[in-house]
Amino acid sequence: MRELLVSTAFVLFLSAPWLAGLAGFEAQAVENRRLATRPEWKLASWLDAEAYAGLGSWLKDALPLRAEAIALDSWIDYRVLGDSPTRRVLIGRDGELFLDIELSSACAQDAVLDVEALSRLGGELKRDRIDLFLMLSPNKSFLYPERVPEAGTALAACGKRARDELRTRFERALPFTPVELWGAFEAEARSGRRLFPQRGRHWDAYGAMLQARGLVEAIQPGLWDESAVVETGSVARAAELPRRFMNLEIEQTQALLGVERPGVAVVREEFRLAPASRQPSARSSARSSGPGLIPGRTLVVHDSFMERSIGPFSAYAESAVFVHWTQLVQHTEAVARLLQGAERLVLQLVEDRAGVELGRHVGAILQVQQQHQALRARGAKLRRLPGNSPGG
Repeated sequence: MRELLVSTAFVLFLSAPWLAGLAGFEAQAVENRRLATRPEWKLASWLDAEAYAGLGSWLKDALPLRAEAIALDSWIDYRVLGDSPTRRVLIGRDGELFLDIELSSACAQDAVLDVEALSRLGGELKRDRIDLFLMLSPNKSFLYPERVPEAGTALAACGKRARDELRTRFERALPFTPVELWGAFEAEARSGRRLFPQRGRHWDAYGAMLQARGLVEAIQPGLWDESAVVETGSVARAAELPRRFMNLEIEQTQALLGVERPGVAVVREEFRLAPASRQPSARSSARSSGPGLIPGRTLVVHDSFMERSIGPFSAYAESAVFVHWTQLVQHTEAVARLLQGAERLVLQLVEDRAGVELGRHVGAILQVQQQHQALRARGAKLRRLPGNSPGG
């Protein structure tokens, strides 16, 4: 009898995905990648090893209840065995989670920031009366080096060496302004304040506020008002790294912060650089009946570490436009138009990918600058045409 029950359970276990498929359940993509597509099977495929490999990948991805099976396997690995179900996420001391890229990127050969290229760009912009600011957002391994897993300590050392080198080079007079955030983050860490969620890669609301403060103070020292930072409540969210890379829903509560400056009214809106743009950009304008504002327009090119800082920064900027790096690469001419009439350009990158990403994007940045200069020259030429002069 016992053998019959075990055999029946085993058969049901194997049959469950197909029974679920008959009931209407479909496979879902839960591993941060696209599912394999159904291969085209031809007569020659019967003798082709690669064709069989493609068929196997499709059958595995098309299996109903695969998401539930992956979630169960991840839960057992993480909750029961204390291991990470994916190589993308590393488990450090005290259960701290780290994304692999924030350690490995710092050791890449091209991860040393090209300060000379930035200096040339800053000089070009300075001639056009545009100030260049560079903001490197500190990563999690920088703030909690003692919690990095043993397997990542050598990689974390690469980041420290690159950071120390940059600090030394930034002390020299440069035609751009580095927004120094490391000191502020180190001070907060020493005070015991937590700036990154235990299971998240991106910082919490206070870390985002700290970055906004650093940028405001770099552009206009003394303008930031710490008393304007207010707690607006809290929210329960699924932890970022388990949800994105482990297929696990682990809830965590985070405080929400905002900036309230009496007499300052801010209007923000989203827009798209082109009809085909997948990712929206944003613009903000602020009007004040008392407190000071950063004058003129600020163009901010940013990655995901800037998104939670946009709101606080907007409360201090008379006019600001926020464009993601992916949009700059895809729509350089549209970004060049946004640069027309701007007083300053801010380039923001998370430090573990700074050299790598800036190396990939430097061509697009220079292209924006060249198109910006072409637009200025075209505008000047039009102004010199008969009938276009003032009073003409």
